[in-house]
Amino acid sequence: MKSSFSSPVPPVLIFLFFLMPKVRGAIWYVLGLLTKQFPNQMDKFQIEIQDVLYNHLNEQFYSKKPEQKAIVGMLKGFRCSLIRPHLQNKQIDQLYIIVKVGMTPIDDIQRYKVLINCLRILQDHHKLFKDHILRDTKELFEKFMVLITHQNRDVKENASEAFEAYISEVRIFMPRV
Repeated sequence: MKSSFSSPVPPVLIFLFFLMPKVRGAIWYVLGLLTKQFPNQMDKFQIEIQDVLYNHLNEQFYSKKPEQKAIVGMLKGFRCSLIRPHLQNKQIDQLYIIVKVGMTPIDDIQRYKVLINCLRILQDHHKLFKDHILRDTKELFEKFMVLITHQNRDVKENASEAFEAYISEVRIFMPRV
């Protein structure tokens, strides 16, 4: 398996395929935390980590049987590692789509960890998605209005915080009264 940067994927990251989803998610989260806490020491691994993490998240998100616990860990890993983004524009576009789709509440799901972590990514990295936010202003506004009134307290709180980040991006285009 090769990454899109033409460097071989480290065997440790290939090993992740064979672990349980919760363990895989936890490892991605730890890798994200390491890149956040030790940016200089982890800088040489950032490209590979983000590239493989992106590929795994994309694969899981569009799978017929997505593993929610793995997806949650991957989103947490991205939230931490995007402090220094090394993704290509196409990958950022696709990650934004994943975040936007992940912000859609699903009626028959009782746990909202994917939704909450998508909101947190948008909140923390809204500048990375600025062009996307400006393009989808109305759609995102409608999503936020639904999420801010959601029955789950954690969803409401995270939606409110992500909405503030959204407003900071679109405020320059709002008419002054």
